[in-house]
Amino acid sequence: MREEAGSADVRIAVAGASFGAFHASNAFFRRPDLFDTLVSMSGFFDLAPNFLRGYSDDDCYYNNPAWYLPRLEGKYLDRLRDDTAIYLVTGRGPYEMPDSSFGLSSILSSKGIPHTLDIWGTDVTHEPVWWRKMLAHAAEKLGW
Repeated sequence: MREEAGSADVRIAVAGASFGAFHASNAFFRRPDLFDTLVSMSGFFDLAPNFLRGYSDDDCYYNNPAWYLPRLEGKYLDRLRDDTAIYLVTGRGPYEMPDSSFGLSSILSSKGIPHTLDIWGTDVTHEPVWWRKMLAHAAEKLGW
């Protein structure tokens, strides 16, 4: 991709919905040298409650943003603070998990990482029709 763009320094946006939001977020937070923008729609950011069921090792730790972000330091933290755009959007309707977005927002705030948290109404359900609207909204807010 960098070769195609003609720049060894180009960074790209990453976006995802639901479990895809988890994966997009994990990639973004682990590699802000590769990604400059995150759009997370209806995401969750902690594998422990529903997937790990008490299991933990280094692979789990370093792939679970709720665990590694609170301890993040150094150049990647600096990059996240100074040179990224983060847009978290979720609804309050059936199967949405706004508390997860509130939790990530709290972690980001505690680390001084700028971001936007956009919580939509109870009519917003966990479905692609809403994610298309969320992505279009985020793109407009981000100036795409």
